Amino acid sequence: MSRFDKRNFIVSTIALIVAIGSLVLTHLAISASWRIAELSGSFDRAGVEVGIGDQFLDAGRPNFVMVGASEMASVSTPIVIGAIPFTFRSSGQKSLDSLHISFQYKKIFQRQLLESAELDISGAFSNVEVRKSTSSEADQFYVSYSATDLNPGISLRIAEPIFLEETYVSGVVPFKTKDGVAATIDYGISYSKNFGMAVSAPDAAVLVYPIQVSVQQADSLQQLAGGRIQEHVLERQKFVRSGLGFMSYLVALLTSSPAETVHLVYVPLKRVDHGKDGAILFADSSQQTALVKYPLLSWRYLIARGGVQ
Repeated sequence: MSRFDKRNFIVSTIALIVAIGSLVLTHLAISASWRIAELSGSFDRAGVEVGIGDQFLDAGRPNFVMVGASEMASVSTPIVIGAIPFTFRSSGQKSLDSLHISFQYKKIFQRQLLESAELDISGAFSNVEVRKSTSSEADQFYVSYSATDLNPGISLRIAEPIFLEETYVSGVVPFKTKDGVAATIDYGISYSKNFGMAVSAPDAAVLVYPIQVSVQQADSLQQLAGGRIQEHVLERQKFVRSGLGFMSYLVALLTSSPAETVHLVYVPLKRVDHGKDGAILFADSSQQTALVKYPLLSWRYLIARGGVQ
C-alpha cells in the first residue's frame, strides 16, 4: 500500500469513527431527553374514549345505531321510552380535570318533552358528580353534561332517552294498468333520525360524533341483529359500488377490505301506570349492546350496473 493510500485509509477510518461516535452521542442525547420528558410528566396526557356500552364510537364519521324493544309506540300505548347507554372513559395517564358532553337534537326527536316529563331515565348516569343543563335555539335542542376529576380508567355512563317508534313506513299504493285493471304496489321505507354529540376536555382534542338512529321492534338482541340491519348493509354496499367503476371496484376487492359497523341497543321495558294518562313503557337500567361489523365491498356487485341490481 502506497503512502498516499495509507493516508487516505487513516483519514477514512478516523471519519468513520467520528461519524459513529456522533450517532452514538445523538442517540444517547435523544434517549436522555425522552427519559427526562417521561420523568417530568411531559408525555402524560389526558384522553377520553367514547362508546355505546363497551363498543367504541368513531369520532368524525357517522355512527349507525339500531335500537330495539319488545314494544313500539302505538294507539294503546302511545308513549314508549328507551335509552341509549353512552359511556365515557378517562383513558389517558392523567386525570381529566373536567369533561363536557353536549347532545344536539332536532325537533323530530322531541327531546325537550322528555325533560319536561321529569323522567327517571332522563340523564341517568353513574356515581360520578355530574351537572346537567339544557338549552334551545331555533329548531335545535341541546342537552349538556359536565363532570369533574375523572381519574384514569374511570367511566361515566349516560343513558340518553329516546322515544321508541318504528323508523319504518309502509303502505299500499293503488293504481290502474293501461288496460284499466286495478292493482296495488306495496312499499316500505326505512329511515333514521340524526343527532350530534360533542365531547371536550381541557387536555384533549374536541371529539365530534354524528349519530344516526333507527328503531325497530324486536323481542331480543339476537332478533334485532337479524332484522333491518341487512337492508342497511345492502344500501351501504350499493352506495359504495355506485361511486366506483368496474376496474376500480375490482382492484378494491382484490387489495382492500374496508368495513363499517352497526351499534345494537336492545332496551328491556317496564310498564308504569300513570292513571288517567294510561300506561307508559320506560327503559330499565339493563340495556344490552352489541356491535355488528360488515364489509363495504361485495363480489355480488362487481358486474351489477350502478351497484343496484
